[in-house]
Amino acid sequence: MNDSVTPSEETYPIATLAQATIALADVPKLRRQPTGTTGHALVLRHADEQTLAALVAVRRAAEARGWSADDMRDFAVIASPRFFGRTGTATIVHRFRQQGPIGVSPMGIPSLSLHSPSGTISVILGMHGPNFGVGGGPNHVADGFLTALALHRDRLAPVIWLVLTAYESEPLLDAEGRCGTPAHIHAVAMALTTQAVAQAPWSLRVQPSRAKTEAAPILNEIMTFVNSERERWSCPLVGDLVIELQRHAVPSNAAIAA
Repeated sequence: MNDSVTPSEETYPIATLAQATIALADVPKLRRQPTGTTGHALVLRHADEQTLAALVAVRRAAEARGWSADDMRDFAVIASPRFFGRTGTATIVHRFRQQGPIGVSPMGIPSLSLHSPSGTISVILGMHGPNFGVGGGPNHVADGFLTALALHRDRLAPVIWLVLTAYESEPLLDAEGRCGTPAHIHAVAMALTTQAVAQAPWSLRVQPSRAKTEAAPILNEIMTFVNSERERWSCPLVGDLVIELQRHAVPSNAAIAA
């Protein structure tokens, strides 16, 4: 890459993109889904609900592209959740108050830390590239995109999975950490390729804006765009940058390099 070219002047091909919305009530069933190994089953049994939604979205996107675990061996994963681990942490605190240390699973910290979604996706799908947990707050979408673009620029992996997750609306928990109202978790997974692509179904572009803004993109806006027939979605990213996600018409028999 020419060092004089900044990321704001480039278009990044997205080889595949998929989304998932899961109900909090369906989380126990997802935790029991077969993965092929006892170790993986243990990881999923303690996984946070946003981790599970992220895994569903990545699997859907990989299947749409026709990628197997062998194809994704060297891929990288960046997962950026919003307010991650709240329900699990509330449950741990409640059990600790009731039972003391013996009531707290040692899987709590590795399952509820910011790195957990990216690490779990890497383990379950057999990826050996770098993985990072980023974001965690209200600006998690922008944090995820910026990290993915930085990793893309360094060419550390042939494909970079960017996975964004959030509750549709934050769940209201009782004193025991349980959610008494219906709740849903959204996830969007997109694969940014660092290799030359003749045709790609999606692309990502970051470009300068004349007006600076503190507004940040939110996941619900991306979900709405993906479900629509619109060709483009754009939003302020950070400072004087604007991000644009574009949908392309690609023939069904088009070959898209990973």
